[in-house]
Amino acid sequence: MYSYLHRYHAGNFADVHKHLVLMATLNKLIQKPSPFCVLDAFAGEGQYRLDSEESKKNAEFENGIAPLLNLKPASLLVTQYIALIQRYNTESQIQTYPGSPEIIAKYLRTNDKGIFIEGHPSCYPILKNHFKGQANIHVHKRDAYEALSALIPFKEKRGLVFLDPSYEVKSEYEKIATQLIHLYAKFSNAIYLIWYPILVDGHHERLKEILHSHATLKLFQHEFYPKNTNLAHRLRGSGIILINPPWQIDEIIREAFTELESVFL
Repeated sequence: MYSYLHRYHAGNFADVHKHLVLMATLNKLIQKPSPFCVLDAFAGEGQYRLDSEESKKNAEFENGIAPLLNLKPASLLVTQYIALIQRYNTESQIQTYPGSPEIIAKYLRTNDKGIFIEGHPSCYPILKNHFKGQANIHVHKRDAYEALSALIPFKEKRGLVFLDPSYEVKSEYEKIATQLIHLYAKFSNAIYLIWYPILVDGHHERLKEILHSHATLKLFQHEFYPKNTNLAHRLRGSGIILINPPWQIDEIIREAFTELESVFL
């Protein structure tokens, strides 16, 4: 169950997809002064070295974040994303990629809260140490599904639940969808952001089927199929579903990825 390590895949096109959507959602949350909580249920290590042996093995970032750094985008969202990545790197070389917890942490204000869950025995200490001393960030070593059941609803009336499991076990597509139905029943005010890989086997269709079958859920779905990638034989595309999507976020996301077509298609 703990064979997956994201350090082999950091900065790939799926990260670009999910993190742009994550930032678009966080941009909406900070528009209101009331505090919010963000729970990242599969947090990983926080940030990743792209010059590590693991990352260089497949060098997936070369067809992900790397070609974006020289882009001069018109989209405000893409501009913000590139600026964030550039904070960790020099103009001539990309060495570090911030994971979802690091991105979330950049958006948290004094009264906001981040909860980062990681069960992997080698990833958790790295994540815990990375956010050491940050009072409004809580890092837990526990099973993600148990944590979701225990920690939701939040004390804060507003919140985001970010879910990007590895889907190593194919039954996880159905498991995550079923869990989401239960979570929504407990905390219908939250925004839920679910990422899924689009593989040739088509297992992701089960997740979509379950969520779309519930008429009470307000959903926005976006799928990204880059052509210019060396992962095409394994990972065909990247998908996200937003439950309770913020107003006009669909337009913001579509605008961003229309602009990125010149890079990835």
